[in-house]
Amino acid sequence: MNVIVLLCYNDDKVSVNYIKGIINYDVIDVILVIDNGSSKDKVHNLENELNKINSKKILFIKNENNLGYAKGNNTGIDYALKNLHPNNIIVSNTDVEYSEETMKYAIDYLNKHDNCDMVSPKMVLPNGNDGLIAWKLPKYWMTLWNACFLLKKFYNPQKYKEFPNDVCKVDVLPGSLLIAKADAWKTVGGFDEDTFLYGEESLIAYKLRENGKNTFVLTNVSYVHNHSTIINENVKSINSKMKLLLDANLIYNKKCLNTGVIRNFLYYFVFYLNLILMSLVYSIKKIRRHKN
Repeated sequence: MNVIVLLCYNDDKVSVNYIKGIINYDVIDVILVIDNGSSKDKVHNLENELNKINSKKILFIKNENNLGYAKGNNTGIDYALKNLHPNNIIVSNTDVEYSEETMKYAIDYLNKHDNCDMVSPKMVLPNGNDGLIAWKLPKYWMTLWNACFLLKKFYNPQKYKEFPNDVCKVDVLPGSLLIAKADAWKTVGGFDEDTFLYGEESLIAYKLRENGKNTFVLTNVSYVHNHSTIINENVKSINSKMKLLLDANLIYNKKCLNTGVIRNFLYYFVFYLNLILMSLVYSIKKIRRHKN
């Protein structure tokens, strides 16, 4: 049995369109829809549309509050493990698109290889270009470098130079579409619930690696990610996004890199210093545009 966990938050129209697109995929047995504390009208619309689809494949769970990405998805993962006993659990954003053939290929690869515990097709963007396909687990110096946003534009130490084969072993996969054996989810206990948004992928990748689990990207099949549709709709303030990103990165540093007070303070200082510098650069550019 293959169960897909679909976390929804105030995106009823996007969610329904996504569900309609995959409802007849034979490779997906259960669509576990988790509403993550949406407004009453959005929940009402979502439930009405799901009732119109009228499929036994769909199960609906409603969280009373917005629990964030990690805890919200864990609601579905835990339910699936305890009540449905699936072979595989797919965690998916609502803003992705893929064919049934792509999903079947990914699940078949997962089932046929004992050394494979989590996979994902290659991410592509709506314009056809490659998206963020996979990245390396960061070391402490990498987290400092990446906190320097302007430097990261010129060089990203976590970026793989290439993906030379149809199947490539990687450290971290994007959380927009994760396909994993139920045993892998059970072993790592799902996502780290200390995070709210951002950083969950690196944390679960670290736990998978520490438990001897392997992750692969399948570069000969792909899915489209309409990137950040959900985040941009629901976290509109750039300051809120930066705060969530900082919190997530500090959690990774503490839990996976065992950083202490001094190194955490240094990361905090570098992050905010570069945030100020980046704001100044964009302000200067904006002033120059107005003058021209």
